[in-house]
Amino acid sequence: MEEVFYYDFENFRLDVVNEQLLKDNESIPLTHKAFRTLLILVQNNGHLVKKEDIINKIWHDSFVEDANLTQHIYVLRKTLGNNKSGKPFIETVPKRGYLFTVQVQKIEKEIKDFVTPDLISHSFLQDDAVLNEDLLFIKTDIHTTKDSILHQTNPNQQEFISNSGKFNLFWLALILGTLAIFGLFLFKTRLNIVVSDTSLNSMAVLPFKQIGEESTNEKLGFGMADAVIMRLSKLQKISVRPTSAVFRLTDKNFDPIAAGKELNVDSVLEGTVQRDGEMVRVSVRLLKVNDGSTLWSDTFDEKFTRIFALQDSISTRVAKAMYLNLSAKQEEQLTAKTTSNPEAFQAYQLGIYFWNKRAKEDLEKAAQYFQKAVEIDENYALAYAMLADSYNMLYYYGFAENSKETIDKAEAAAKKALELNDNLAESHIANSYVQIAKYKDLESSLHSLERAIQLAPNNPTARIRYGWQLLRIGDLEKTLEQMQIAQANDPLSSVSNSALCSILLLKKDYGDALKYSEKAVELQPNAPMIKVQLASVYYLNGRTNEAISILQEESQRPFSKLDALAGLAFIYAKNGRTKEATQIYEQLKKEKDSNRISDLSLIAFTLGKKAEALEFFKLMMTKMKRIPLSILSDPYWEEVFKDEEFKKLIPK
Repeated sequence: MEEVFYYDFENFRLDVVNEQLLKDNESIPLTHKAFRTLLILVQNNGHLVKKEDIINKIWHDSFVEDANLTQHIYVLRKTLGNNKSGKPFIETVPKRGYLFTVQVQKIEKEIKDFVTPDLISHSFLQDDAVLNEDLLFIKTDIHTTKDSILHQTNPNQQEFISNSGKFNLFWLALILGTLAIFGLFLFKTRLNIVVSDTSLNSMAVLPFKQIGEESTNEKLGFGMADAVIMRLSKLQKISVRPTSAVFRLTDKNFDPIAAGKELNVDSVLEGTVQRDGEMVRVSVRLLKVNDGSTLWSDTFDEKFTRIFALQDSISTRVAKAMYLNLSAKQEEQLTAKTTSNPEAFQAYQLGIYFWNKRAKEDLEKAAQYFQKAVEIDENYALAYAMLADSYNMLYYYGFAENSKETIDKAEAAAKKALELNDNLAESHIANSYVQIAKYKDLESSLHSLERAIQLAPNNPTARIRYGWQLLRIGDLEKTLEQMQIAQANDPLSSVSNSALCSILLLKKDYGDALKYSEKAVELQPNAPMIKVQLASVYYLNGRTNEAISILQEESQRPFSKLDALAGLAFIYAKNGRTKEATQIYEQLKKEKDSNRISDLSLIAFTLGKKAEALEFFKLMMTKMKRIPLSILSDPYWEEVFKDEEFKKLIPK
């Protein structure tokens, strides 16, 4: 007899034994660590639970950042929704921790004839895989033991067993059951040691190193890594770094352990891939980052026409090697195909390669390859989604020669992607940008991004774009939270580091902003606007001369020229270089660019031309309707909003 506890709150039940969350008796899927986080909060309802206490309880054997916990809290909030009072079940206490806000009822239930109570008392503390691996062992062990007994007995003994009827079968079953239970505890002790050594929370699939010229030309190693990442990410059983996080390692010699440490993961999958005519050979190793030990390795040979079977084999073996306990649905997800055509898939992989590079010519190439993929396979939803986002990025960065035509193409491709498969995060991400860029429909854009995050919680693109939309509605804290999650999942992305830097500037955290801005430039020095941002960060950290030097250089680049000039004019005006600032101010006025109105208002105010500044500000207000938080919290505008005449123009 053993007491088992349930926790009931409103129309939810938390089942500790089966590790389930139920709403109105319907099971709601949660990852293992999300469940454990919720359990800790529920058990301490009404009391503050410190962040570090949760992290120490759940991630006690590995180093993690706050963003890992923040991500689970975010998922739980979305899953639970609001309580009957219309407030979140989980309240954030800034810089301290979390509070579960509703009353919880603890329910005790007696379970009789349960022969292994120790498994219940420890099931919450172990990884998902432990219990199921034990049960798998027992099933195999019982089957083998029974067969061996029957085969080892002589004919007379077999006849005795056969003629003894139910009575002897009962005793045989009891003996076998007792031996199995005894074996379970012995094996569990041994297995726990193994699992604790390979119980991993995060991994990175590194670009496979390519052997042979043909493989290099096809970017086959990058494509193979992307395919495995895509499959493992769908499971949501372990945090898998996205393709963008490992992209910069493509075509480079890298040390896998050093890369794993830089990506802040527990394990890395590295491999080599070689194509020889119609045959492909892939060798892979799963390594533990903290000590460099090999957890698993294998070699696969397959025809190139069976490339999908090869990817399935690798992904399945990795999942087993990491003790990922998969449901039938997750096993199906692991081997689900986005296309069955190798040529379409190859074109898609090349599209992904160039999409990650972000330069104008690369985004144009990405669109061409994605277009080729959908021409080969007209039902390739993922390729349509990425085709749409390639057009989105060309529009966003100002690379498109015809903006209207480009965003129309993006809309058509996004619509087709959703028609083919609305369960792809990428389809909703692409559609969300069209909704905001073409239709200014913020509510629909937010909804699309929330759906994308539900489908792919670790997708950094979804998080970043959701963060920008949250900033539009004035929620700076939630915006920061999204950017932190994105950066934690994609620490080697220039985009994620730059996005987090932008929000830290609005929070006036200039020291941390500098760290992420310099990282962004280091990762992708030629990315659009990346150095203009660094110049702003330098200026706000008191490094004025360095800021000026960068802006002078960036003013010579076509796609950063006007922003760099605006930055120079402001800094010159602040530092008494009035003549130079005025020259740039007059130059910007001649541009007649509606995107420069806010810059002109700020520069005019800084130059002491208050009347002109007010006129530009009023014009800005007619176009914006309201002042966005990105301006209200911008440290450059701080003095402007202290002026009484400007204050009067700000909507309440």
